Amino acid sequence: MRYAAPGYLLVARVDSTIVAVPFDAAHRRITGPAVTVASGVRLHLRNSDVFTVAANGRLVYATGTSIQEAVTVARVKRDGSATVIDPTWVGDFNAVAVSPDGSQVAVATDAPESIHVRDMRSGALNSFASPYGARYPVFTTTGRAVVFTGLSGSGGYIYQSSIGTAAPPAELMHDRTGLVFDPAFSANGQTLFYARRSGTDDDIFAHSMDQPS
Repeated sequence: MRYAAPGYLLVARVDSTIVAVPFDAAHRRITGPAVTVASGVRLHLRNSDVFTVAANGRLVYATGTSIQEAVTVARVKRDGSATVIDPTWVGDFNAVAVSPDGSQVAVATDAPESIHVRDMRSGALNSFASPYGARYPVFTTTGRAVVFTGLSGSGGYIYQSSIGTAAPPAELMHDRTGLVFDPAFSANGQTLFYARRSGTDDDIFAHSMDQPS
């Protein structure tokens, strides 16, 4: 899931489509029906989405069959030409996020379950994990920290780690109801959206960054 200005939540569905859901961030409510904006989207085996959206609303997503092999990360221009960032940077990447200024990229891996942030200018690499794993990375609006989820027998977690420090991840929230996934920030960074799966139901929630966990 990603938030796109002026007021949409972009959600990947298990049928390999991306839908735009009109959303009032100020009142934290859906204001209209979902509209399909892309189809044939590649999904990870965990049904996580492999897409992101730029500040100007341009959507970037992977197409094709489910990811099952080691992959690389590449820059793709509007004409469709691609340049691999680093041919030696290969892994079982299952999710990707780009910082707001485009200077950093974050990927999630399965073995071990962790988040890796690559500085596109210096090549510096920072890795993060929690006692309950690390999935679904997203950058804060400042680009100085990365947020990701974890999962334990007592529910889902959302953590935040500052980039370039050795401090352990800070717990932003603990949802004891089920799996949490696909965090996304509002344009001003004050609201964190996330999806929660409880049984067979998937719902979208909004969490104030001023609210204690």
